Amino acid sequence: MLRTEIQQLLLSALIEKRAYFQALIDGIVAEMSDNAKSSAGDKHETSTSMAQNEQEKIGQQIFELEKQIELVKRIPLENKAKTISLGSVIKTTENTFYLSIGFGKISHNNEPVLCISPNAPLGKLFIGKSINDTVIFNQQEHKICVID
Repeated sequence: MLRTEIQQLLLSALIEKRAYFQALIDGIVAEMSDNAKSSAGDKHETSTSMAQNEQEKIGQQIFELEKQIELVKRIPLENKAKTISLGSVIKTTENTFYLSIGFGKISHNNEPVLCISPNAPLGKLFIGKSINDTVIFNQQEHKICVID
């Protein structure tokens, strides 16, 4: 099922991004530890403070990624409806979309899939539409060809 494959790709991309940010934090912690051994004075305190601020920012990004991972995991994989709803994979004449979270582009079988939120302007236009319906966004027409 296309929906399951794309959901797994999105989860993998989110987990990979989380691991990247965690590695950044680990590097900051190691650098702060090294600096604590060899530095003293105002310069040390300033660099430690800057590192802690950066660590907090990255920690916030990890927190947001964790929330996104949980949201994606809760998206239903089964869709008996013939209309677009959360979790739908939508193939149009222009693009393929996954109505899930606002993440951007992922690749499925070397084809781009745009992960968009149902709260995004285009996502709102897609909700409730069926095959052969047309959505116009930014003066571009998207005829819905497939819904999974």
